[in-house]
Amino acid sequence: MRTLKLAFASFLAINALPAQTLVTAGDNNLSLARVLRFHPEGMLLCLPSAQGQSLAQAIESALDQEPAVALQLSSQELGLGLKVGAELQRLNGWSSEKPHWALVGPDKRVHAEGSEPPTPRLIFEAYRQSPLRTRAEGLRDFLKINLDHTDALARLVLETRSLAERRTERLLGPKPPTPVPESSLSKEGTGEPKDGPNNSIQEGSTANIAQPPTVLPALALLPEEQDAKIWDDYAALYGRFITEGHWLDLAPDGSGPVSLAGQLSDSAEHSPRLIALAQKLLPIIEDHLRNRPSDEARWQIWTSLRSATGEVRPSAVLQGLRPLPGAQRWPPAAALNAFVEEAQRTGNWHEAEPILQTSYDQNLEFLHALEAASREDASQRWIATHGGVSNASNTKVEMGNYFGFGGWNGEIALLVEAKLRLGKLAEADRIFQEVYARVPKNATAEGASTLARTCGAIGLAEKWGRLAR
Repeated sequence: MRTLKLAFASFLAINALPAQTLVTAGDNNLSLARVLRFHPEGMLLCLPSAQGQSLAQAIESALDQEPAVALQLSSQELGLGLKVGAELQRLNGWSSEKPHWALVGPDKRVHAEGSEPPTPRLIFEAYRQSPLRTRAEGLRDFLKINLDHTDALARLVLETRSLAERRTERLLGPKPPTPVPESSLSKEGTGEPKDGPNNSIQEGSTANIAQPPTVLPALALLPEEQDAKIWDDYAALYGRFITEGHWLDLAPDGSGPVSLAGQLSDSAEHSPRLIALAQKLLPIIEDHLRNRPSDEARWQIWTSLRSATGEVRPSAVLQGLRPLPGAQRWPPAAALNAFVEEAQRTGNWHEAEPILQTSYDQNLEFLHALEAASREDASQRWIATHGGVSNASNTKVEMGNYFGFGGWNGEIALLVEAKLRLGKLAEADRIFQEVYARVPKNATAEGASTLARTCGAIGLAEKWGRLAR
């Protein structure tokens, strides 16, 4: 038992995610020990010269290249005028005539140092000649003693994922932004809605034509040799994390390393072995998701695997399920993001639109109930104070901001976008007018106008934009 306690104490000092203590001009009471406190793996620290020459950028560049990138080290430049900078300078009696760098352990021991920019190879070899251990190595040592420690395994999964993602980005470049689906709302190619005699928006014959799926750019796939070198370690750890059920040990609010580790890497689409792994693991996730379809964290994990495979829609996961007796919403709120993400990914809003509409209707119904209750309460207070009978129906109740009504929040904007993408211009205009009438804000009109223009509904964009002037 004593061994376990000591090992756990050591683990608590290990931060599995890249961490950095940022020193600012106001941190003049910060000590070197505190800078190193959360870095048992050590840090690369540097000082500028008195003339302002700095090695910070060169060190950051070296740490992002092979073989130094494998160490996953943090770096920090300390100011000469700060207490912590002076403390580092005194460790080796450095002169301020030249900039300096040092590989420093958590005990403030200097394992390597210099006044010239270090190469990636120099950093790597200096580290390997020191007694320091990387975050991943510290976690592996801990897991040898505590085989089933979920938090430790989650942190190791995240650590290996971070390294693999950095290496993938170096080979393929940063991930491009997700393309915005083109609108199918055009009238003679202009996106111009039809205005009726009463200046209302009429739905034309194209209103219910499905928008063609977005053509996504071809993704670069890593060659087998590079894929194995970069992703094998993570694939093995992630597969174990899912198949052994560690991902189910989530914090109540879905936060923490377990929830993060349960989500497959965003770069999985570049790795043939991760795509194959996602296909293998999806049925496991879906079985558990069907048992708890209201669990937001489980939907997020499912979405991460589905994004890698490009298969399975949210509706297929929910097929055959029935809402609990008395449930007021189906599909559950937790599934809403999955439907929206699917629509944004493919450009097809047919399944997301009714889900968003249901959510809007339920919020509006609840808002009406709150308003009625508020009017009744106001009426009772008036009777108690003045006597007689109060006309509750004439009581004005200001509740425009509840559930975003009167504001351009995410869910309402998504519903309007779904209507616009599907060519349901009259419905989009009606929803906007309902929201705007409650609290007529310029920001609401401007946000709606921008969205309409993005979707190609130029007539609505101009109509809504005039309300902001």
